Amino acid sequence: MRNLILAVLLVLGVAGAAAAQPLPQPWTPQFDGDLGDVIEYYNQRLTDLADRKRMRDEVVTNRKAMEAALKWSGQRGFLIEQRVQKTAGPTGWQRRPLGGPVMHGVGATPADAYAASTLRTSLEAPLPTFQFDPDSSFFIWVEPHRTWTGALKLRPAEIPPGEGFAGAVRQEALAQLADVAVARASLEDHRARVLEGMVKQLRRETANAERRERLDRQYLQYRQQRDKVREIQTRLDQELRRAQRVDGLMNTLNVLRGVATVATMVMQVEAALDNPPTQQLRDARTPDDVIRITDEYRRQTGDRVEAYRREMTVEGPRARDLQLELGEMLRQGNAPPALQNRLFLCPTDHPGCP
Repeated sequence: MRNLILAVLLVLGVAGAAAAQPLPQPWTPQFDGDLGDVIEYYNQRLTDLADRKRMRDEVVTNRKAMEAALKWSGQRGFLIEQRVQKTAGPTGWQRRPLGGPVMHGVGATPADAYAASTLRTSLEAPLPTFQFDPDSSFFIWVEPHRTWTGALKLRPAEIPPGEGFAGAVRQEALAQLADVAVARASLEDHRARVLEGMVKQLRRETANAERRERLDRQYLQYRQQRDKVREIQTRLDQELRRAQRVDGLMNTLNVLRGVATVATMVMQVEAALDNPPTQQLRDARTPDDVIRITDEYRRQTGDRVEAYRREMTVEGPRARDLQLELGEMLRQGNAPPALQNRLFLCPTDHPGCP
C-alpha cells in the first residue's frame, strides 16, 4: 500500500442541507497508486472477506465504463461512493456494505458529480439491527491521465478528510439540493456541460463531413431552444415570487384597513413589491383604493404567470424533442449508455428536473 491515502473520505454525518462553506484554500488533487489498491485499503473496514472481494470486483469491473464516461463527457473526474452499515457483534462492530458501490458518475468536481447524481439516486436503508456508519463509508474521486504511451489510466485523487476539504465539498453539494431553483439550475448546468463534451467527442469520431454538419445543426437548434426555455422559466419563477409576495401583502393590507393611514399602507406596498404601481398609488385617497390597486397588481401578475406557463407547455416539448433527436445521434455514435441516461432520464417527481 502506498504511503499516501488515495481516496476521498467525505463526512456523512451532516444532517439536512447546510449552507455551502467555501474551501479554506484552493484544492489541488494529489495522485498516486492504483484504483484497485485504494479500494483494497478501504475494504479493510468491512468485516467479511466476501464483502471485500465483491465490492472490489464490482468497482474494477466498471473501470471500462468509467474510462468511456470520462472520455465522452470531457468532465474532470468520476465519483464513486460505498456506504457502510454496522451492528454490534460479540467481538466488536460488524461492518457490511450498505448496498453496492454507487457510481455517481462524472462531474467538474466531486460536489458537482454528487449533487447531479443525488437528484436521481435512491439510497438503501440499513438492515434490521444495523445502523449507517458514516466513519467507515467512503467516496473515491477518480480522474483520467494519459501515460507517455498515450494509454488512459484512472488515478484516484486524495481529498483530505474532515471538515476542511471533504466536509466543505459535501456541504456544497447539499446546498445545491436545498433550494428547488438552485437544484434545477445545477442539474441543467451539469447536463449542458456533459452534453457539450459528448457532442465534441462524437464530432471527433465522425469522419463523414455531412454527418458532422448535421450534428452541428442539431446541437445548435437544441441549444437555441434550450436557452429559450430557460429564459421563459426564469421569468416564470420571477412572477411566481411576485405572486407569493402580493398574496401576503393583501392579507396585511386587509388587517391595516381600519387602523392605518393611506400613507402607511402605500409604504407597505412599495416596500413589499419590487416594481410597485407607484403612479396609481400616488392617486390613492382611501385604504380601499390602496387595496383595489394592489389587487389589480395581483391579477396582472397572475395573468403573466399563466402566460408563461402556456409558453412552457409549447416550448418545453420542442426542446425535449430536439434533445431526444440529439440523443439518438449520440446513441448511433456509440456514446456510453450511462451518460445518455444521465442526460435524458430524470424522475419526474423531483422539482430539480425539467
